[in-house]
Amino acid sequence: MYFQSHLPPTTTCPKSQLFEVPKLVAFLRNLRNNFSLSTWLLIAAVLATLLSSIIPKAFIVAPALILLVSRFSWTAAVAAGLLPNPYLKGAIHVRTSIFSPNAKDLFDRFTNMVKKLDETLSSPATAAQSGYLGGASFERRDINGCFETVFISYWRSAEDIHNWAYGPVHREAWEWWNRLTMQESKHIGINHEIFVAGKGDWETVYINHQPTLLGATTYLKQTKDHGGKGFEYISPLIEARRGLLRTSAGRLGKAAESLSEKHGYTVTSTAYEASRGSVEAAQRAFRPTRVESENGYFKQTRVRIGHTYLEPRSNRHGRPPTRAELVAEATLAVSMTDVNSYNRQNGSQELRTSPNHATSSASEHKSGSSRASEVDNDSFSTRSLVPFDSQHHDNESIFSGGIGIAGGLLSATISEVDIHEIHSTYLLDEEDLDFEAEFEDVEGDGASDQDVNAAWKAKKKHFLILSAAGKPIYTRHGSHLTISSYIAIIQTIISSYNAAFDQLKSFQAGKAKFVILSQSNLFLVAISSLQESESQLRIQLDALYMQILSTLTLPTLTHIFSVRPSSDLRRPLQGTEVLLSSLADTFTRGSPSALLSSLECLKLRKSHRNVINSTLIKARVDELLYGLVVAGARLVSVIRPKKHSLHPSDLHLIFNMLFEAEGIKAGGGDSWIPICLPGFNKTGYLFMYVNYLDMGSDTVREVEADEKIAKEDAVAIILLSADRESFESMQRMKNYIVHELRRNRSMEIVQRAVQAGRPQPTDIVPGTVLRHFLFKSRANVQFFMPSLSPSFDDLNRRHQLMTIYHLLHASVHAKHASVKVHHRASPTSSALAWVTPLFELYCVAGPNTPRNALAQSANKVVQWIQREEERVFIIGGAVF
Repeated sequence: MYFQSHLPPTTTCPKSQLFEVPKLVAFLRNLRNNFSLSTWLLIAAVLATLLSSIIPKAFIVAPALILLVSRFSWTAAVAAGLLPNPYLKGAIHVRTSIFSPNAKDLFDRFTNMVKKLDETLSSPATAAQSGYLGGASFERRDINGCFETVFISYWRSAEDIHNWAYGPVHREAWEWWNRLTMQESKHIGINHEIFVAGKGDWETVYINHQPTLLGATTYLKQTKDHGGKGFEYISPLIEARRGLLRTSAGRLGKAAESLSEKHGYTVTSTAYEASRGSVEAAQRAFRPTRVESENGYFKQTRVRIGHTYLEPRSNRHGRPPTRAELVAEATLAVSMTDVNSYNRQNGSQELRTSPNHATSSASEHKSGSSRASEVDNDSFSTRSLVPFDSQHHDNESIFSGGIGIAGGLLSATISEVDIHEIHSTYLLDEEDLDFEAEFEDVEGDGASDQDVNAAWKAKKKHFLILSAAGKPIYTRHGSHLTISSYIAIIQTIISSYNAAFDQLKSFQAGKAKFVILSQSNLFLVAISSLQESESQLRIQLDALYMQILSTLTLPTLTHIFSVRPSSDLRRPLQGTEVLLSSLADTFTRGSPSALLSSLECLKLRKSHRNVINSTLIKARVDELLYGLVVAGARLVSVIRPKKHSLHPSDLHLIFNMLFEAEGIKAGGGDSWIPICLPGFNKTGYLFMYVNYLDMGSDTVREVEADEKIAKEDAVAIILLSADRESFESMQRMKNYIVHELRRNRSMEIVQRAVQAGRPQPTDIVPGTVLRHFLFKSRANVQFFMPSLSPSFDDLNRRHQLMTIYHLLHASVHAKHASVKVHHRASPTSSALAWVTPLFELYCVAGPNTPRNALAQSANKVVQWIQREEERVFIIGGAVF
């Protein structure tokens, strides 16, 4: 169900909650707060004696003056740092006073930041861009009676907070603060907290109380006025009375009946005694929205904030009540529903609402006839999961982003499930083409401009990166002169949407699909005539953006454009074009790792991998953060801190640098590389030690400087540290690892495993009809695949195989796909996709293969993976 705002919308920005104290009042308050009661009494006594004419002045004024002068002297000495402040004993230095140096500068900058934030709400454009929903400021005293100013702000997302933090207003204040020495600022302090509240983890209650804090924020909604460019400020306060949300359990998405049994209370209506009489308890739910749609700022989706409100006081003037006039009756509320947009075939859009997980659970209990699981916001077929066994491991996934417990595949059979048929009339195989030509240079020797333009247009896929000011930064094909006219056109199209307060995400022109990713003053554009979905292209663009951040870091990138929006980013990125191009070519060829957002591991016996893990643990030095052993571009072992996992996107960047791009690999020897891993921390650098070993000969040996080796023959030892001075300790650790792996013969085992290659599908399932498959363990964020030979050993045939996988992946992960087994038949192949909460399986067989044969082979693959799970996947890794 979906709940409308209780308050009428308004086209004017609501009155700010920020409390601005007049300067005179602020001065008097500071004066009052920095003198004790006894000091004021002494001042009064002095004034009294000065007016007294009965008693001689010397006998009354002198003692008071002496004591008063001593108090002033003591205060001045404390402010100057000559004497310790007893009020600061045992406390973090967070107190300020009118005698504190730099206090005025701090408060001026603080006040300026708060005002600038509040100004963003006055314009729909700035409000939608900033993500700031509103805030409130107030004053308080701590336990020592000292004065503090508190500002609470509410944001659309944590990312919006970080964008503001790296903006010019906040950066100027922060850099001023960092320029102060400890001696200059030890008497002044800042306390900063960020809380990200997920759905069902909190509630807001208003009982006979005017809206304040979160309840006084607003969000924008686009209207049809002014040609569809109008906006209204919508209050998130909702009237709540009866139904599912009567109890706190219901508001927090819990089962009220089970909690009542546990704690021994009865679920009944509650009455509150308000100042205007007894009011029946009212309870409501609300889902706010945010801007993301193609035709406006806000797309109704899951948002991590909910708001509450009750019946306001009647307004006899017939106008919308102001913030100060709103008096609430008893109210309780929480966000409960999911609202999604659905695209009809005619291109129009409608909103569909569905209950969240708590509501679904209640529905299932009542009907008793269906089971549903929820992963990635999709609803599974009621018959798509039939478990027959389950294993559990105590180890967590070595990569972040996994689902559930690492290890333990949910075994299943698809003999009885609903199967969605993908007709070949809608999903055609990629046409035959000379795919080798896709990677040739468009600017040959002596080629004319006409030939260059023709060659550029003949490419099936392009990646372009430009600044928000329209400056070209990167192109995979051609030079910046070649693409200058295309950049201008794209910039014009994007700017026209921005001028209408809209964000262009994608469009289709003939067979070419255009996808635009807007990030930190950059526009990344993918133009593809290959059969890839918008979401797949968007993931690829995000990887290119991560590659830029790995070189510059987000603060540096933000600072460059904040100082000069028209900056040319090509010079700071000089030398990284080869990394961007190798990443782009990997996407164009088709990468199972990128498609599945997971890593491939080298198949080893569990006991052999444990020996390698133990060696890494023994070799660990204090400066180590992460360590990897990689052979033939497949992961062998990982050493990591407990409860800290590597992000697959960060490993993709490392693997691209070390195994795809030639720059680092050709160097040989020891390399010490500063690198930003955005999934770990996009604001700073880590330092990566790399050493290569060659497995191409009979014995494994270290690679000499300037020696080139094949990717399949390379073993890389990768050690990551946050300490830029730890090169020597990383080198000592590497020497110990190499020595021990040779001594315990692990190096020979790894060499044999790499040389043996991946198994054939018939080695895994004898007599199978499958020619190839991809299996992803969602819990471990890793995948396994058999050998591409002999069916898909050349580039063109491999491209056709990856096209099938892209089509299957797009179909089964479509937004409204409910059935999780998809079958596809075409004149060239038969294919099957099977997705469960814990694994994804994509199978390809020859044409005219019966669906039952595909299903039987798929079941046998799952059973084989389950038996070999601890060989084909790394579960846990070496943890310290």
